[in-house]
Amino acid sequence: MKRVMFFTLVLSILTLISCAKKKNSIEKNEDGVSIYKNSTSPSNPNFTYEFIEDGTIPFFEGENNEERDFKQPTAVIEDKDGNIFVAGSNVAKIFKFSPDYKFINSFGGKGLGPGEFEGGPSSLTYHRGQLLAPCWRNTSTNVYDTDGNFIEKIPPGINAGFSGQISFNNRMLMNTESRKDDDNEAIVTSSIVLIDTSFKSIDKIIYEKDTRTLLRTFRVSDMYVRFAAGKDIFYVGDVSENAYKIFGYDKNFTKTMEIKKKYRSEIEEDSMAVVYSFNPDNLGGSFDRKYKTNAKDRTLYYKSINHMFVDENDRLWVVSPTKNKKDQKGLYVDIFEKGIYLNTIYLPFYQSKDFSYVYSAMFLRNGKLFYVDRDNACIRVYTYQDK
Repeated sequence: MKRVMFFTLVLSILTLISCAKKKNSIEKNEDGVSIYKNSTSPSNPNFTYEFIEDGTIPFFEGENNEERDFKQPTAVIEDKDGNIFVAGSNVAKIFKFSPDYKFINSFGGKGLGPGEFEGGPSSLTYHRGQLLAPCWRNTSTNVYDTDGNFIEKIPPGINAGFSGQISFNNRMLMNTESRKDDDNEAIVTSSIVLIDTSFKSIDKIIYEKDTRTLLRTFRVSDMYVRFAAGKDIFYVGDVSENAYKIFGYDKNFTKTMEIKKKYRSEIEEDSMAVVYSFNPDNLGGSFDRKYKTNAKDRTLYYKSINHMFVDENDRLWVVSPTKNKKDQKGLYVDIFEKGIYLNTIYLPFYQSKDFSYVYSAMFLRNGKLFYVDRDNACIRVYTYQDK
C-alpha cells in the first residue's frame, strides 16, 4: 500500500513539473533567439504592487494663466535631477516642475518661430541632457536644454509617428511612419528605427510593419507600434489579434528574445470609437468617431498590445483589452520579468475613458508612476513597491 502511495506521489509530482513546463517554457530557435512561451496562467499569482500617492500636479493654477496651465497633457518625463516636464499639446508648450512638484517655468508656444510648435508636442524624450519634442502637426522636432532654451528644430525628414521617441543605451530610437496608395486603400508603414546623433537620418531599421487601411478606416490602436526600453533590453510589441508577440533587442540592437502569450481579442462595438480615417483624395488623415465615417458598420477589433512600459525593477508592463473594458474603473496590466509572465495586477486609480487610445494616460519614470487624471484635472504621482 505504501509503495502504491509512493509511486502515486511521484507520478503527481512529475505531472505538475510537466504542466509547469508547458505553462512557461523557454527554447531557442536556429538564430539563437530565446522564445518565451507563456500561458494565460501567471507564474506568480500572488505578485502585485502597492501604490502610494506621493503628490499631485494640477492642470492649471489661476484663471487664464497661460504660463502655467497645460490643460490636456500628452507626455510626462523626468530628467536626471528629478525635474518633471509635462507636454501640453493643446497649448503647444512644455511645463517644468521641481522634484517636489512645484512649477518652475514653461516654454514653446504656438507659431512658426524658433522653439515654437505649429501644432503641439505629441511626446517628450530626455536624451543626453536634452529634451526632444516632436510636433504632431508637421512631425518636426524641437530640441531644448532642460532650462527650456531652444537649441534646434529637426525638420520632418524622418516622418515621426505618434508613438514618439525613446532613449536606449545612449542612442535614440524613433517610431516613424510613411504612407502610400494602393488602389482604393492606403498602406501605412510603421517602423522602429535607430537614428543618427544629429537626429536627421536613419542608421538602422529595427522593426517594420504594414497596415492596410481597409475602407480607409481602422482603430487607432491598430496603427501604432508600442515599444519600451529596459536596462539591457529594448522591447517592441508586434500587433496581433490573437497573441502577444514582443521582440527583445540587446544593446547592439540584435534580436535576442521573443515573448509570447495567448490573448483573447475584443470587438469594439461603440460607435463613438476613435478611428483613423484617410482622406480619399490624398494620404492625409484625421481622428474621427466611427459613426461619422464611411465604414461606420465595419467590425473593429482591439489589438493585443495597447501600451508597454518598463518599471524601475526592469519589469515589463503590457496593457491589453484582455480584461480591460472601455469606461471601466481601474486598469489591468500584465507584468513580465525576464520574459516570463508573472501576474496581472490591478490599478484602481486608473479611470481613463479609452485605455487603448494613441496617447497614454500613464507614464513610468524613475520609480514613479504619473497618472493623468482628467476627471479631476491633475496628474497624480505614485511610488510603487512589491507587496
